Amino acid sequence: MRGVIEIEKYAFSGCSALSELELDKLEIIGQGALSWCTSLRSVNMPSVRRVGTYAFQSCTALADVVFGQHLERIEEYAFCDCTTPRQITIPLKYELIIDNYSFRNCGSLSRVDAHDGLHETISSLHMESWRDEMLEEIDR
Repeated sequence: MRGVIEIEKYAFSGCSALSELELDKLEIIGQGALSWCTSLRSVNMPSVRRVGTYAFQSCTALADVVFGQHLERIEEYAFCDCTTPRQITIPLKYELIIDNYSFRNCGSLSRVDAHDGLHETISSLHMESWRDEMLEEIDR
């Protein structure tokens, strides 16, 4: 899907034929646009600015997601019930994720790579160890 700028709401919802997406010009993923795409395994979206509400809801095979430095917003429930994502790469930006439920029920998410656009990756947060370290600091 080269050259597409926007995927409108629910455009590919329930499409079981999609397995990988590389979207070089895409800027907006609308509400539920790729929800219930149960064969979707990986997504590379270097130019996306906004990921809409429920955009990837219940994409149960989704394992790896890569966003570029242009990403400005991940809306509520965007990855809700994506039970298999292991890794996500996002830019390091203030208020990028606007809701606590953007990654609700994403139990396999174990790594977040945050980049600032100047360096390829400035921080790799291994979620379980990071959580444990933060709890120790709070208790101290």
